[in-house]
Amino acid sequence: MNFPAATIEEAISFLREEDAFVLSRGGGTKAPLLTVDGETSFLDLSGLTGIVEYEPSEYVFTARAGTTLVEINQALREHNQYLPFDPPLANAGATLGGTVAAGLSGPGRLRYGGLRDFVLGVLFANGSGNILKGGGRVVKNAAGFDFPKFLAGSLGRFAVLLELTFKVFPQPEACLTLRFDSHTLAHALGKLFIASLSTWEPDALELESDGRLFLRISGDSIGLKPRAEAILHKIGDGIILDDVDASAYWQSIADFSWAGTDANYAKIPVFPHLIPKLDEALDRLSMKRRYGMAGNVAWLSWRCEGIVPDLDAILRNLELPGLVCRGSSNTVFLGHRQDHGIHAQVKTAFDPEGRFPPLP
Repeated sequence: MNFPAATIEEAISFLREEDAFVLSRGGGTKAPLLTVDGETSFLDLSGLTGIVEYEPSEYVFTARAGTTLVEINQALREHNQYLPFDPPLANAGATLGGTVAAGLSGPGRLRYGGLRDFVLGVLFANGSGNILKGGGRVVKNAAGFDFPKFLAGSLGRFAVLLELTFKVFPQPEACLTLRFDSHTLAHALGKLFIASLSTWEPDALELESDGRLFLRISGDSIGLKPRAEAILHKIGDGIILDDVDASAYWQSIADFSWAGTDANYAKIPVFPHLIPKLDEALDRLSMKRRYGMAGNVAWLSWRCEGIVPDLDAILRNLELPGLVCRGSSNTVFLGHRQDHGIHAQVKTAFDPEGRFPPLP
């Protein structure tokens, strides 16, 4: 069952009256995350839209959960502001609430922090249908338990997100993207380590499995070119991309289109020193992959579901967890998963009647 709610009152009424598990959904851009065992009714919040409050001078906005990232980005651009953690899938129709529930960040997380660092406040409903509020509308808030950060990445298992408050940053005056080519992944990792340990403060540092390393810097237009030339001199074998090529590259990451629009995608938290071993194993599966955030996250893509058991075994062997977040796969979680007892205790507090799907 799919119930569309255009108001908070409609959402609460459905939550209180429905007997099956209730899982909220937005734009449907991360379909695997809606896979649940057992009878489940979906609370469609894509109609719960609108920017409730936006104070450009305070660098803070509040919007309803179904508001699309496209609408948010457009409003921020009009005031030369943006969400620097590069939330993905905006062009596909991703919503603010879905982005928070999935906990996904893009390349800008490297310098500016991830989604959790930008959520200031949240209005949500617990399993009993009560409306609660956590955090606030100011950057500095000492209101006790940090509900906003906890609910980021909670996949709808603890609450229904209704409104979110975010802090934003000024749009940088200019950006440059540098590309460094290497014959081997090991050589490229050496360059990545140089950049990671430098004082250059790159906005983003992304590594492709073919040995290409992309580094993005931003700042005032006058000082940007000398910074880029200094980086090129230090690392070597690099070029500055023109604006068209740079934009196309970063957009392919934001759209999850670098391996094809009909592919499955998974996010794997990883340590840079494990990349060679992981990449060698993935190569045997002929799996497309790339490594983001200075080698601290792997993004994997595949079309044939038959390789999922082998992929799961690889990740378990390396003690790495995985989350399938895009595509048509019925698999959600991969690899090694730790048992955090605190999660079950918090879920009981949020959802004493068990209205939301159980934790995996």
